[in-house]
Order: sequence, then structure tokens, then C-alpha cells
Amino acid sequence: TVATVVDHITPKTWGGTDDYDNLQPLCNACHDIKTTQEVERGRLQKSFIPVTIVAGPPGSGKSTYVAGVMQPGDLLIDLDALFQAVSNLPMYDHNRSALLPFVLDARWAMLSRLAKPSRVRHAWVITTEGDANKLRRMLVDLDAKLVVMRVDSDECLRRIDNDERRTDRVMPWGDLVGRWWRQWATTHGDDLV
Repeated sequence: TVATVVDHITPKTWGGTDDYDNLQPLCNACHDIKTTQEVERGRLQKSFIPVTIVAGPPGSGKSTYVAGVMQPGDLLIDLDALFQAVSNLPMYDHNRSALLPFVLDARWAMLSRLAKPSRVRHAWVITTEGDANKLRRMLVDLDAKLVVMRVDSDECLRRIDNDERRTDRVMPWGDLVGRWWRQWATTHGDDLV
């Protein structure tokens, strides 16, 4: 779909700016969906259980890290895993964009549910969010801890090339990794860690 709207990645009402790194092209339909979800969602509430947010660029090892520290009874909240669960497509298939609103709603429901008592021991949130302002907000809202996978671009791309799950070479992995590092730098991500 042709992009026709310039969208604020972090809405201005949430502290976003008109800086180039906070802007992205979207089609009208995707922009309307994103705006509606932002208005409906507002803020998260403090989590009843411990939460660790694991952030980093694609290929930085977020999933591998979490797999190594998760315990039985822990909860995993990961967009890629949710996409796979609702689509039955391979983990990194690029044909899943139509499902984005459903996956974002499912993740939001899970994040919101953390504010209620449960028998879950710990929640792990995997994200490629590179905007430190959004991460700050999520950390404060959930009263979460943060782990950042600080793996340089070349190593991320090497890992992506060697990842058998990433058979889809249509994805612009180099652009996505580079964009993560640019967002991280321009939003002062190093101040978070």
C-alpha cells in the first residue's frame, strides 16, 4: 500500500516531536488504526508481577537471552511469537502485515493484564523498540526493569544471515537494524542503561 500520511511514531501527546527520527510514512488505513489504538490505550498500569523488558535491534539475541533466563511459569510477550501464533506463518514471514492490528491488540491486552493478580512468576517483554522515550514510558508504567542487547549492526546482520528462521530475504534487515541504532542514539537511549 502506498504511504500517504506522515505519522508521529511517538504521538506528540505522549511527548513525541516533529524530529525526522520520530516520523514514518504510513497509508491512511494503517495511520487510522495506529491513532485509534493510541487513543484507546492511554497508559498502562503498574504490573502486579515483576516485568523485564528486553530491547534491542533485530538480530541482537533478545529471544535467545530470554530463552536462557525464563523459568517455568514465566510469561513471554513477543510480537514475533504472537504473529506466528495467529498466522501459522514462519516466524519472520513478511506477509503478515494485515495482522498487525490484531497482534498489537493482543500484546496490549497481555500488557494490561499484568496489572491484575496472577500466578505468573515473571513477565518478559521482547521488543525492537528503539525509541528510548517509549521504553521509558513503558518502564515507568509497568514498574519494569530493562535489559538492552547492545549488539553492533554488523554482528546483528551476521546473525540474521545465519538465522534459519529468517528465510525471507525481502525484509530490509539492514535498514531495520540501522534505524534501531539511529532511534536509540537520537532519543538518548544510553541514558536508560
